[in-house]
Amino acid sequence: MSLVVDFRVSGDPIDITAVAAAHANVTFEIEQLNSSGELVDWYLWADGEDLDRVTDAFESLAHVEEVLVLNDAGALRLYRVSLRPNVSAPPDDLLERGVLTEGYVRPHCLELTARVTGRDVITGVWSYLRENGIDVAVDGLRRAGDDDLGRLTDAQFEALATAYEMGYFDEPKGATHGEVADELGIARSSLSERLRRAERRLVQQQFGD
Repeated sequence: MSLVVDFRVSGDPIDITAVAAAHANVTFEIEQLNSSGELVDWYLWADGEDLDRVTDAFESLAHVEEVLVLNDAGALRLYRVSLRPNVSAPPDDLLERGVLTEGYVRPHCLELTARVTGRDVITGVWSYLRENGIDVAVDGLRRAGDDDLGRLTDAQFEALATAYEMGYFDEPKGATHGEVADELGIARSSLSERLRRAERRLVQQQFGD
């Protein structure tokens, strides 16, 4: 049985949240996580202002090995932050039947969505995290549908629909990024986050994961 679980993890071992806490005006979206045993590579989109200071903050983390900017578009950067794990290595088969589909680094936690095969996978991950001093809070658990990876959240649909109705995607544009964000009553970085995630899910739905 395939399940989708929304959860938050927090605790001292997850020190990367300190960067989000120090830069509340920046949105940090997790693109991908890779673990080689010796290092964990965090691929993170940072959307906001003062990104040079964000780079410095990543480089000052206690367990950092390397920080690379893979893509720089001014107020939007893709980072690869390589960290030495400060917890015990997980079992090799822990995540074989699960995949991270969405994730954000918040000031005090990681907000994550994962698709897993079976409740035993969730139980195993929770046990590993808690044994390493990491707290877990579950926000939602549902059976995954075939189109789950391509489904938009309510916030993503609202952002996409509002941008379309205001002419944001027209040539020439009928509305600016800031005008759409103001109409929704959200920060520009939050609008960028929602539109990027919505567009990615629509592409996945069209072409496959």
